[in-house]
Order: sequence, then structure tokens, then C-alpha cells
Amino acid sequence: MIDDGRGAVVAHRPDVQVPSASASKVLHLAAYATAAAQGGLGPQQQVRIADWERWYIAGYDGGAHPMALDFLQVPHGGVRALDPQRRASRTRNSSSAR
Repeated sequence: MIDDGRGAVVAHRPDVQVPSASASKVLHLAAYATAAAQGGLGPQQQVRIADWERWYIAGYDGGAHPMALDFLQVPHGGVRALDPQRRASRTRNSSSAR
């Protein structure tokens, strides 16, 4: 929905929730940078895949999530990890089972 502030409104499927593409990436980057600056998160720290996938909405990323799982060598069923309890860091060859 777009409101020009002067009373004109344009809406397309206003009741359907969809992620805002690049804006959501900026929020993730800001959260990571803040956590890293505070010493709470580093590139080698492993994250449980289920925690990562909790925020994933399938079909809205152009296939980026399955490609990331491939890059991290995490087995998946095309969309989500087969073992969501598995842990992975942001670097290749660093994922591990539980």
C-alpha cells in the first residue's frame, strides 16, 4: 500500500503479507554487524539451521536459501534443511551435525 500523505492511496493485495526484498537484507546485515561489534557473534560461530529457517519464507528469495544450503553443504529437500537441528557457520565446510 502506498499513501502519498495527501489522501491518495494505491493498494495491491493489501491483506497479503510479503517480505520486502532488499530492505529485509539490510535489517539482517545491521543485526549481524551490531552483534559482531558487541562481541556476541562471529563468522565462525555456528547457528542452528532451525533458528535460521525460522525467518525464511519459501519462494520469495529467488532460490537464495537453497543455494546457501548448497554452499554450506547442508543436505536439504529443495527448500529446507533435512536436519534442522544441524549447525552451520557462514563459511563453507564448517557445518556439523548437532
